[in-house]
Amino acid sequence: FFVFSRSPTDSKAERTKKNENPLKKEKQTEQKMGAICKVIDAVLFLYFAIMAVASPLIDGQTSLPGAIFPAFLVDLNRWYSAEFGDYLHTDKPNFFVGIVWHELLFLWPLSVANVYAILAG
Repeated sequence: FFVFSRSPTDSKAERTKKNENPLKKEKQTEQKMGAICKVIDAVLFLYFAIMAVASPLIDGQTSLPGAIFPAFLVDLNRWYSAEFGDYLHTDKPNFFVGIVWHELLFLWPLSVANVYAILAG
């Protein structure tokens, strides 16, 4: 039931041949991990960039006065509410306004900071 990394019949020359260059394997692993990290960074950057733009411009219309937004954004929000039947944007219930305030005060600055951090490396 015990698992050994080498069999007792392996000679020393065979063992050194198997583990010829451990630095090469380590470098290949680092390259794979680096590529995975780049993909994750790209996905997170896209998400946070969308949040940094959409939160104040679209969701902000729920809790802030409509007069401070350009007309095309207000029209876009009205079209979205009518087209998809989103009662939260139309009726603006109190719990949803509170959630939007939370998003604007806490999540939006974090999204902007994350975009900067990903770009800065």
